[in-house]
Amino acid sequence: MWTPQDEADYDGMKGSDVVSADDVELGTVIEVLHPQPDHLPGMGGYLLLVRPGSGSPLAAETYVPDAAISGVAAGRVTLAQTAAELPAQPWATERG
Repeated sequence: MWTPQDEADYDGMKGSDVVSADDVELGTVIEVLHPQPDHLPGMGGYLLLVRPGSGSPLAAETYVPDAAISGVAAGRVTLAQTAAELPAQPWATERG
């Protein structure tokens, strides 16, 4: 389980590889969007913009909520969802 301590924990994910729970490569974090300034790290509301890699089950750049993260280690973000579960996720592909 990933427990962020501060804003730097989120910002440090930029450039990281993103994989599904079943270790399928999804893409790369190209941007981290922060919630309102009074929001504390670990309380949700952050979004990772993931650019899909070749062969990724993500069809377009996707805003992945931080609640979907199961782990972060050594330049790699692991999501809680398997590759087969990704198409059913209600994640935005456009900034709204």
